[in-house]
Amino acid sequence: MPNTGERRFKKGQIICRPGEMEMNMYNILYGCVGVYTDYGKPEQVEVVKLREGDFFNVISFLESRPRNTTVVALEPLVVSEISFDNFGKYFRDRPAKVMSLLQHMSARIRQLQKVYVETCPHYLLLDDSLYRQPEFIDSAQYICAPPLRTKADQELLWKALANGAIQTVSTDHCSFTLRQKEAGRDDFTKIPGGLPGVETRGVLLYSAGVAEGRITKEQMCALLAENPAKLYGAYPRKGVLQAGSDADIVVYDPEADMTITAENQHSAAGYTPFEGFRTHGSIAQVWLRGQLAVEHGELR
Repeated sequence: MPNTGERRFKKGQIICRPGEMEMNMYNILYGCVGVYTDYGKPEQVEVVKLREGDFFNVISFLESRPRNTTVVALEPLVVSEISFDNFGKYFRDRPAKVMSLLQHMSARIRQLQKVYVETCPHYLLLDDSLYRQPEFIDSAQYICAPPLRTKADQELLWKALANGAIQTVSTDHCSFTLRQKEAGRDDFTKIPGGLPGVETRGVLLYSAGVAEGRITKEQMCALLAENPAKLYGAYPRKGVLQAGSDADIVVYDPEADMTITAENQHSAAGYTPFEGFRTHGSIAQVWLRGQLAVEHGELR
């Protein structure tokens, strides 16, 4: 993005469309620019040549999106001089990147350039070996963009959550069914991307994060509630338990372990990428504005 000096935009205004930059810009929401980073400029990244037969192979999806495409796409926004009026740059940073890039972010934060980073549970818990399964649909169900990365990348993401370099954990929930995923059996570019996960986000972050000692309970609450509320202008009505705020409350029972299965999900997807995951505890109740909305997995 060129250094254009001070610019003012209305909330919701499109400031950049796909193809106008090396990444796609989303809407401005409450003073934040949403940025999806997956593709760098063609001359900056390794060229991947796919033969006709490769489009039948799910692993080619991963090979067509090497890790450096994300780094090249994101780095200019972090290290270049960007001057917008009084709003941060909110990056949808889902794949892990080299630690030096996170250090760049920390440096820019110290220089008062606001950079906010998000990841998702599937990037914390699932890895690219899932694209190498013998059955097409077993691999195709994990197609998302950016792709799943390595276990080493997962550890970098957990460290970034613990040290505050990543501020939010969301899901990018996509409820495509396995039948819809079958649309790309002869061409991986036609597989609808995205994974279902909004229903399991909290329990996964507690189980793999808090219970395993990677993050604290307080950090989990900030990642799931407080930080998103602040970023989107909803705080203190949302994101905090105090007088005058909405009574949105999750009651978590750390002793009520469960196994995640497609059968105990409410999503229309009909499957879960975390099938068979044994949790540490589970959500007992969800209160929405003081009204009981969910109890022991059942909608009220």
